[in-house]
Parts: sequence; structure tokens; C-alpha cells
Amino acid sequence: MTYDATNGYRQIMTEKWVAGYLKGWEAWNDWRRTGFPALVAAPDATDARGIPTRQAYSVTEASLNATNYKNAVTALGGSDHNYVKVWWAK
Repeated sequence: MTYDATNGYRQIMTEKWVAGYLKGWEAWNDWRRTGFPALVAAPDATDARGIPTRQAYSVTEASLNATNYKNAVTALGGSDHNYVKVWWAK
């Protein structure tokens, strides 16, 4: 890829995403943080909501730390699933 100063950040983050192929969590978090590359969910995806934007809390967290779990879910808008945007992504 030839560097283009007007799209440098996009190009760098896209290359970093490709390089993160074997580091899935890191590549996913870079995508969530930057929005690059511009990903589109597969047309035959099993979930029409698109690409997950966060990890839901575990059942263990909900049962062993119920008070703080409820507070955290309330802060998320009342729903704990993989498609609720975290505070910095809203």
C-alpha cells in the first residue's frame, strides 16, 4: 500500500488490523477504538445487529457481584449484551 498523507491514519490502522490476525482481541479493540478498517457484517450473519461492540458481563460477575453488576448495567442503559455501546463509543 502506498502511503497517502490525507488517509495516513486510516491506512496505518487498517494495516495494524491485518497484522493483528493472530491477535484477535487486540485487532477487535483497535477497530472498536478507531473505526478502522470500515468493517461490514456479512450478509448471512447469524445476528442482524452487526459486529459486537463490547463483551457482556459474565454470569459469574452477575451472581457474585450483583450490586455492582446492576449499577454497571444501569449505566449502560439497562441492557447487558454485546451490542450496547460503551460510554466512550456513544
